[in-house]
Amino acid sequence: MEEVVGVAFLACVTIATSLVADWQATNRLFSHYGPQYEANPIIRTIGPSPYFGVLTVATALTCRENDPGWAVAAVVLWAVQTWAVSTHEPYRTVVSYPVLVFHGRWR
Repeated sequence: MEEVVGVAFLACVTIATSLVADWQATNRLFSHYGPQYEANPIIRTIGPSPYFGVLTVATALTCRENDPGWAVAAVVLWAVQTWAVSTHEPYRTVVSYPVLVFHGRWR
């Protein structure tokens, strides 16, 4: 029988999945209802793809998995993005929810 010898929190992947989940819901909100239903004034102005695109690229260029600061940022962002995605439920634009991502090592 295999046993787990270590579990690592994947901060950068968690951030990426959180941003994608909110981008998907926001993109669907825009296409179904228009920008007036979006709460974030920046997204209302420039649109979901430029907004989430910049955040995703900036994260990809700077995020470090082994940095405790990024781990804290990932959990905070995950919580905020989970709340943000849940605000899309009444409009039925949720595609997926953000997830906390872990990696297990097995022996």
